[in-house]
Amino acid sequence: MKYLKNWNPILLFILLIPLLASQCEKENEMIPELPPITTEGKNTFGCRVNGEIWLPEAPWDLMGGGALNPYYNIHVGGLNIAATKEISDTDIYQSISLSGNDIWDTGEFNYNHAKYLDFDISFCSDYRFDLDTTLGDKLKIIHLDTENRIISGTFEFTAINEDCDPVVITDGRFDVQY
Repeated sequence: MKYLKNWNPILLFILLIPLLASQCEKENEMIPELPPITTEGKNTFGCRVNGEIWLPEAPWDLMGGGALNPYYNIHVGGLNIAATKEISDTDIYQSISLSGNDIWDTGEFNYNHAKYLDFDISFCSDYRFDLDTTLGDKLKIIHLDTENRIISGTFEFTAINEDCDPVVITDGRFDVQY
């Protein structure tokens, strides 16, 4: 009781500030963010799928490599990137893949193909969504360094499936070593 008579609300507030700040930091850590647009070969990839942040996170890739599987062929200027995400340890996967041809320098390029795969049958009965070629979406290469094997760029596209609503992929970016 003797301690309660002399308590100072301002001192108590000052002592609680670090505790409150650490809780805010923990909450902010859980909110995923898109990787920044970089050109250093940081092996990053991310985008928004129907407005939600999408980052590759999987022990393997549907195309045969890791969660992020980039490839650039310097002889034909061909770029292929496949990224895979496991949905909450449920063994349900999503994958985004894109490719372009005749990429010899920076600039905007037509897609050779772009796909979104979602193996969650509650989302759609058919898992494959292909590039909507009527929209004229472009793949933009912002950095190409064949000496250090780095390619960086941005992308957006809409993927369609005749049985389901379109999947709109925006704010895409990658910075990979191939």
